[in-house]
Amino acid sequence: SDQFTLHLRSINVTSHFYDPAILLTTADNMDFLLTDSIIYENANGALIFGGTTSLSQIRLIANRWVKNSGPIVHFGLV
Repeated sequence: SDQFTLHLRSINVTSHFYDPAILLTTADNMDFLLTDSIIYENANGALIFGGTTSLSQIRLIANRWVKNSGPIVHFGLV
């Protein structure tokens, strides 16, 4: 099947209090890039991969992770 591509560049992810800031429930066969971004003051997790990540390429490059609580980067099933 086809690869899903999600590239996030120079974004600001700030002040999510009740749910994770970025929640990916399905991340199989995915090209994920988060780069040059600010992830700030998220109270219930910043970046959550909830399902499996098989055949995926996940890149986190040059980001600022500040004042987050809960799981900052979490992989449910690797």
